[in-house]
Amino acid sequence: MKRWTFFLGLWLVCGFHSTGYAAKKPGKSAPTGVTIVAKAESVVSGSLIHVGDIATIQGGSPTLQQAIAAVVVGVAPLPGLSRSIMAGDILVHLREAQLASPSIHIKAPTMILVRRAANNVAANQIVQVALAAAQKAVQGIAGAVIVPDPVEGNMVLPTGQLQIVAGQVGGDPGLGTLFVPVNLYVDDKLVQATTVTFHVHRRLQALVANRTLEPRDILQPDDVSLVTVDLPPGFNDPITDAKEAIGKRATRRILAGAPIPASALEVPPVVQAGNIITVLYVVGQARITAYGTAQQSARIGDTIHVYITSTHKIIDAVVLDAHTAEVMNN
Repeated sequence: MKRWTFFLGLWLVCGFHSTGYAAKKPGKSAPTGVTIVAKAESVVSGSLIHVGDIATIQGGSPTLQQAIAAVVVGVAPLPGLSRSIMAGDILVHLREAQLASPSIHIKAPTMILVRRAANNVAANQIVQVALAAAQKAVQGIAGAVIVPDPVEGNMVLPTGQLQIVAGQVGGDPGLGTLFVPVNLYVDDKLVQATTVTFHVHRRLQALVANRTLEPRDILQPDDVSLVTVDLPPGFNDPITDAKEAIGKRATRRILAGAPIPASALEVPPVVQAGNIITVLYVVGQARITAYGTAQQSARIGDTIHVYITSTHKIIDAVVLDAHTAEVMNN
């Protein structure tokens, strides 16, 4: 009986210890915490660098992952540029955010390169927008051609919805220069402004002098030619039909090869000062004539002073032709 009792006690003791060991034996490994795995190179779009921009976050609750991802580790470079972040910067900023703990592990290269994404706006994009505005300013000007000043390089702007908007055109196309302001918006915010300069050329068929014309020269058919020419800035009233010039008189010097403006020509006078002309009086059915001396040069239709020889009086008369003027009855 004592022996049986001994073996029963031994079995209970051994069974107890065996059961206790089984309870302490570990099953599957419990989660070990959060691991932040930083990339060697990253691209950000905003002005700040967050942990979530440069690393993936593994383990932990979604709430903790979001909190870690939102931690700011530095200021982003300007659009299109890059800067380096030290691996230790991540830990420093986690501590500042009171998120550092032994259960959070960081795996990162010593140096992390961060580049800022950008909108690269080509110079040609800006010129095309400005050109559309400038073309409206020269509508109605015959032969107008607008040429932009060279615009070099691209503009590097923040990422977002880009808008390129031309402002009010300045300058005078008649004087040969236009200025078009251009504003660049990203997400409806003005981020850059510039101005595109255009030179206005007018290329058309116009009458040019075949020889140097002196003041008072009467133009003959051989004196002019109709050719395609670039009109200089500020040139107004080009003559496009030779019939408008032949027989007229130059009022100023016009160099050979130069276009002839209408303002430089005049109809020559048919009556010269000192010419003896016939003055015609019309009274009802009666026509009375007298001789007089023109006191000034005049063209047909001009009113001039005429000295009447027989009465020694000066009267006003309208020139009818090279030899006759008529007194108008009021």
